[in-house]
Amino acid sequence: MSLKRALVLNGSDIHNIGLELHLLKGGVKETWSWLQRGKARALMDLLGLGVIIPIRFKEEAEKDERKRRMLRTEADMLDELRQCQPGERFGLRRDLGILRNAMARIDGLKEILSLRGADAVDLEDLRGVFSGMSNVVCVDWFVSENSVFLLSIRPGGSPNLCDTSVSVDDITRWKRNYYTKEELQNEKANTWLRKLDGLVSPLATQADDGDQLDSRWLE
Repeated sequence: MSLKRALVLNGSDIHNIGLELHLLKGGVKETWSWLQRGKARALMDLLGLGVIIPIRFKEEAEKDERKRRMLRTEADMLDELRQCQPGERFGLRRDLGILRNAMARIDGLKEILSLRGADAVDLEDLRGVFSGMSNVVCVDWFVSENSVFLLSIRPGGSPNLCDTSVSVDDITRWKRNYYTKEELQNEKANTWLRKLDGLVSPLATQADDGDQLDSRWLE
């Protein structure tokens, strides 16, 4: 099977491939931005591929022929995505992306995309999202080849990337063996839990006392 066909048949893997490439290149900002795009798309899928439109914006859009036409075209494309074969999704998602890029340049439609999660948060957005608050650290955890990484950023700053030295296997093993009410009282469970400290220990140098840790952007 060719790489191109593999990407078409496994469109959901494109996000992971992009993440791996950014990690290999060492681009922390690019890795953070790519992760936000993936999470925005995951949220859209969870909400039914982003068909939810806040009533106020929908009513305003219905008054404008161009906006109304673009929203209906988007709805038709989303219906096609839900009904098409896996091999057809790549082209449809590409066309949907082109349409949404055009929508994102139009007042009213841009807000619709942002509010329902079709628009990924970017570095410049963070300061506005938190209204200039400085005592906030946004945190993401993600997996690459069985290793868990931590990304953190203070609004207005630059993201930090850390390898937690914790594997998915470590977490799965602890959860399988000790994540019950009875077992959590076991000293062995606590000993094993200490092996997962790397999931949060980098924050000791990236957050200050009194900071709020925010993971609202997690998948």
